[in-house]
Amino acid sequence: MKKLTLLLLFAVSLIFAQSPSSVQQSATKLDVGLFNQNTATSATTLTLTPPGSQSVYITQIDISNCQDATGIAAAAAPTYITSTNLGGALAANSLSWMMGSGLVTGTGSCVQSYSITYPTGMKSTIPGTPVTIITPTYITHQTIRVSVTYFFAP
Repeated sequence: MKKLTLLLLFAVSLIFAQSPSSVQQSATKLDVGLFNQNTATSATTLTLTPPGSQSVYITQIDISNCQDATGIAAAAAPTYITSTNLGGALAANSLSWMMGSGLVTGTGSCVQSYSITYPTGMKSTIPGTPVTIITPTYITHQTIRVSVTYFFAP
């Protein structure tokens, strides 16, 4: 009888034992762009400053190289949009994008326009450090618009 009682108690304890706690999914999707900065100003800097020790994740960069209705007088050497804290620990490894000066005959148009998408985000090199994107000095009648979509995460 004692064995039967112990066996019954053991069976009841297995039935009413607590199961492991369930894992709840986060309602936050971290790989989407939450912020956007853009500029069309010559020789300016976009600064993406992460909070605390988080990193900057860039999800998309849009660049348009345009000229006004007057058009440029003469083609100039290409210029570069440069960055810091992207693509490598050394400043020489940071990403840059080359932009032409435009076509002499292409007045009132955009001669280069492209969008670069990073599906899971391009992570900054050093956490807690701002990412900067620096536009070049434009030639007369040229405008380069840079738009950056990004988010912060560990």
